[in-house]
Amino acid sequence: MNPGASTIVLRFGDLPQGESGDDDLLAAPLAALESGVEQVIIGRCGPVGKPTAVKEAAEATALVMPRLKATANPRVVVVGAGHGVLPALCAAQRLIRYAPRVALLGDASGADPGKTRHALRWIAARPPARSCLLRSPDLWLPDTVADFLADDGRYRATVLPEWASPDTAARGVMEWLAFVPGVREGYPLLDTGGRSRPGWAADPGSTITWALAGHSRATIDAAIHDVVGHTVDRVTLRLQPHVIAGDEPWRTGAGLPAAGKWPIPPDQRSGVYLLDGRPDLFVAVRDPARTSPIALLLSTNTFNAYSNTHDRSVYDHPIRAPEVAFDRPMNQVKAREWQALFQWMWTHPRWARDHRVLIDADMDDEDMLTGVKVLIVVGHSEYWTRRAREVFDNFVARGGHAIVAGGNTLWWQVRYGDDGRTMICHKYPGEDPTPGPSETVNWASDRLGLPVLASTGGDFRHGGFGHLRRPTALSRSGYTIAEPASPLLRGLDRQRGDWVDLGAVREYDGMPIAGFDVDGYPVPDHDALGTGDAEIVAHAWGQRGGEHTLGTLHAFTPRPGGGTVVHLGFKEAGGLAPGGDRDFVTGVLDNAVAAFMEDRTVFSGRPPRAVARPFHTPAKHVPADWPNPAHTNPDGVHDLRRR
Repeated sequence: MNPGASTIVLRFGDLPQGESGDDDLLAAPLAALESGVEQVIIGRCGPVGKPTAVKEAAEATALVMPRLKATANPRVVVVGAGHGVLPALCAAQRLIRYAPRVALLGDASGADPGKTRHALRWIAARPPARSCLLRSPDLWLPDTVADFLADDGRYRATVLPEWASPDTAARGVMEWLAFVPGVREGYPLLDTGGRSRPGWAADPGSTITWALAGHSRATIDAAIHDVVGHTVDRVTLRLQPHVIAGDEPWRTGAGLPAAGKWPIPPDQRSGVYLLDGRPDLFVAVRDPARTSPIALLLSTNTFNAYSNTHDRSVYDHPIRAPEVAFDRPMNQVKAREWQALFQWMWTHPRWARDHRVLIDADMDDEDMLTGVKVLIVVGHSEYWTRRAREVFDNFVARGGHAIVAGGNTLWWQVRYGDDGRTMICHKYPGEDPTPGPSETVNWASDRLGLPVLASTGGDFRHGGFGHLRRPTALSRSGYTIAEPASPLLRGLDRQRGDWVDLGAVREYDGMPIAGFDVDGYPVPDHDALGTGDAEIVAHAWGQRGGEHTLGTLHAFTPRPGGGTVVHLGFKEAGGLAPGGDRDFVTGVLDNAVAAFMEDRTVFSGRPPRAVARPFHTPAKHVPADWPNPAHTNPDGVHDLRRR
């Protein structure tokens, strides 16, 4: 242990025993820390529930705080076992503000998964610790908590499987707690000769200033990585701790000090680059020559909306704010929803050198799509300006093609403020002082007059939530193949009725349907979609607000003679379906890009199927005699909860 730092252990719950009955599963990590531990606090662990966990965490952390304030470079290990995982998460979340090193060890194998899920979802929305070692037999716990933690470069999440060795936990904790100076949080700024601008995107030849706060005062050498981890450059960073100043830093900017500069080489390849490999410290380098025919759109508006630095986001976790700044640390960059697709394209044998990268703000400028033949919207692209919507629609109307590799797309309208430095989203009717076409409400609202269905052929209202929001559903989500003759399935050897494992889907987008054909497969609702072509390739049941919904993989041509949109229909497509059939997703993407680049159709050419049983989503009820061939998974279990 570092003699210049002390370690405090805060423990909740009884440590479970191993199979032998005398092997504490968390004993090895604690024993490894023993020599440097100054204080061990045993926190209470009462009934499961969010309010109880918060109260117990507050009581225990109050005992720890005097020691933290009196200790240089304090380190904290929070241990949670069984139901104690919940207060442990809450405690770690509180302590991370005061200690440069906080580790969380959680063993939830003794907890009731059904009772802990709701509380964990709430807690995990705010990353609780800079190191997280979790062990649980329940699929939901590691998937969800690790998702939130791994999306922020300040935090490291190591999810231990049920069979993991305690020594593995010990090594991970010791490595993390070794006090190594580093970046705590920050963001890029673009030097413009005057007032700096947020630098999440830049052209080759420009200079990025890294505005950073460190764990301590130090000078370090940091690498600039490409999206697959190769070092492309190095920068010297002079770090210092920084306390955010100002009354509204979430709106006016965090004001972090300049720590170093990255002069982007003039010949830098367009792509996403990460400081020290951290997804939250990225710069999207554009292609100013605009020669690349494929463009990947990074959902930076969504990152800003969900990020809750300074206790503000556009959500109620913890406090909703109608205007949030881009020049603040982004702690919800949702890397699991986009990074895998960017990596796949970066190393693609055919498309690696034919693509460029854009961010959401670029979509306000129609010239940014000059020379683009295929636009790929990646991941959770939820927040769009009206101008971006118009640019997208014009691009497709002129013959450009789009692939939506995500879900919950085009859900909220936003505006930019302060010359593009902030994003405004009031969300609810009557709150926005600027009513009219630019009112920041849901795109499904008739008051905006620009329905999402007219752009992409599907939306979240018709697609709904996947299995994680539907407690009676299966532990995995999947598509049922409806149109095996689709060129999108070329070479994938799929038959009608085959089930495709998508892993853990949280949100779908879906095409509206008029009903089901005689075999029980969905038929597009052409009355709702307009005059363009529409074809559903695969579908999956979802739910939202107590109503049944249908997520779809589909192709859609909004206007005759215009371009086509292929929508993969689920949010995790940008992450290439973690835990699911990655080859299926990359195969569909490959087929879509190739068809668009070679001016081939993505439609099967089959005549439209007749509706045998009318049905429209979303729907409250499903008939009891519903035909089942297309509605079951390989085990024959219905994905649809009947009413």
